[in-house]
Amino acid sequence: YLNRGRFILCCMFVPIAMLLGFTENILLAAGQDERVSYFAGLYVKCYLPGLFLQVMNDTQRRFLNALGKTVIPLCTQVIGVSLHLLWSWLFVFHFELGVMGTAYAGIITNGTVLTLNIICAYSMDSVKPAIVAPGAYMWQGIGDYLEIGLPCMLMVLLDGGAWHLMTFTCGFLGVDA
Repeated sequence: YLNRGRFILCCMFVPIAMLLGFTENILLAAGQDERVSYFAGLYVKCYLPGLFLQVMNDTQRRFLNALGKTVIPLCTQVIGVSLHLLWSWLFVFHFELGVMGTAYAGIITNGTVLTLNIICAYSMDSVKPAIVAPGAYMWQGIGDYLEIGLPCMLMVLLDGGAWHLMTFTCGFLGVDA
């Protein structure tokens, strides 16, 4: 399931990333404030690699959780969040990169957490048998996988969409409100 999940997420990430590349234009077309649209678009473009790392880490985390190794993702996330404070301070305040610094800090944090999760998984003898190279086996039982995955995806989209709608609505309040 790990390789199948990675493959599907990579396939889905391409069109999503293309859409996110037009964040500023979409927000401007919807009547959002120019400064808000500019900075949102800038952040999204800078953070795209971090978003990909976050998606891959989510897959790795779920893989480890499914194997009962829940402490590993917890510990790596605590380490990542702790370091995120340092990265944020460094990029936003020390290097004065503003919103781009926030994105860079997120990229490094997500990369660190993913790397730690992969290293821990590959170093555990009890997990090694579950780690296999991608192959044709990934397509066996794909119907069952999608039967569970598609409704879950719909629920995540509805949940995320509600939060995005609230955030989008806040943009109409203006930057000075």
